Amino acid sequence: MLKLLILVLLNAISLECLAGIDKWQDVVVVAGNISNRKEDSAKTITAIDCNPWDIGGSRHTVSVDSAGNFKTHVNLLYGHNFTIYYDGNFICQYAEPGDSIFVNIDAENIKNGASYSGSRAKFNNEYGKAYAKLFNTFFEELPAGKIAKDEYLKKFMAINYSYQDRIADYAASHRMGYDSQDLIKRSALFSLANATLEHSDETPDRILEFFADSIFGLDDAANLKEMMFPYHISAYLNRLEDVVEPESTKDMIDAIVSRHPKSLNRDVIIGKFIMSQDDCRQDLKIPKHIFSSDIIFEAIFQKENNLKQLPEIKIADGKIYECRGGQVKESKYSSISEILGKEYSGKFIYLDLWATWCGPCIIANKSLPELAEFFTGHNIVFVSVALKSNIDKWENLISNHPANCMNYFIYGDDDAELIMSAFKMTGFPSYRIIGPDGKIIDANAPRPNSSGVCDAILRLMQ
Repeated sequence: MLKLLILVLLNAISLECLAGIDKWQDVVVVAGNISNRKEDSAKTITAIDCNPWDIGGSRHTVSVDSAGNFKTHVNLLYGHNFTIYYDGNFICQYAEPGDSIFVNIDAENIKNGASYSGSRAKFNNEYGKAYAKLFNTFFEELPAGKIAKDEYLKKFMAINYSYQDRIADYAASHRMGYDSQDLIKRSALFSLANATLEHSDETPDRILEFFADSIFGLDDAANLKEMMFPYHISAYLNRLEDVVEPESTKDMIDAIVSRHPKSLNRDVIIGKFIMSQDDCRQDLKIPKHIFSSDIIFEAIFQKENNLKQLPEIKIADGKIYECRGGQVKESKYSSISEILGKEYSGKFIYLDLWATWCGPCIIANKSLPELAEFFTGHNIVFVSVALKSNIDKWENLISNHPANCMNYFIYGDDDAELIMSAFKMTGFPSYRIIGPDGKIIDANAPRPNSSGVCDAILRLMQ
């Protein structure tokens, strides 16, 4: 009976999930149930793609119904692990394109992970539990400052070996299969690799040697199964740029091609570099034949999808605070959709989505009043929306803003998740420019403190 119920739920969501998915993406259906919820438990749940690039939005937030059921999806380009966010907790599991996964979450025992049926149930019941139990122990600090590569690598390897021993002991006592044990070991390796970003040596070449060391398997296809591997690729690319000192994007592409064999790994390395550039991707003229996967090529060079209708955002908690004339009060609106669609109808809107704990957000947000002052008298309003933030810190940061710079604070975490999903946010800060007709005309607007922001806004307004 349970298996039949799972199949009905998964089939019911399939067509809904596929709506609006680009042809190069492959949906993974994620449905499930949350038991032992309380009145103050989260009302939403978010599945997060954890793709190597921020393509098409990575968060898929849905409401949890009164019986604790939910249905959502993630989009994968190839098989790797991904996370589910619920009530301040992250749950990790693995999927491949086309999978259908059913997740059971016990709200009273969420720290121990979830249980699974559907695709790869045995694997995820082993891997997910191990991840929940062990992952928070994989964050040992490494020495800082300038250290010779060999000495630094020796310290790195010693810590990594201790992680692998810990995993082996856990795997033996819990009778984990080889594949699930292998992935948790890669999770441990690349969580530790994420702590090496400040490593320094005598020369750029020596620093690059560490990030390209064989322990990291830059050309090992199995590493693509681990969602943190692309973060190490980014670190490697930054050091490669220091060595190559490219004069053009082509110089870096040539350097990557000369160092790595044609493979899905090289596709991801090239893709990570291209997606980090400010150049319009359609103008780069990168030859398709250097990619092993047509799907990856299409994903990278998809046409920019602006001119989207302003999203309708469902209401979870519906409590919003606003600051007008230096005074903070609860807004008469209960949804950011209402504010943007009704309060500022007929105007251009520069939308700043940020958080008070985010350093780059705060730095950029400090330039917002000056930017708003520049556009005094123009048909544009600057709307700043704080998410997942501290309200006292927010009040201190947004005082003395000009009249055309409006500030809002989203009180509930559920509403923040719905907003982040609807606006396809991939991180903080995030900026959009919305036209007077309510359509998003720039889904990746420049930051308030960037040198070309005024010219960019003026061009769009014309």
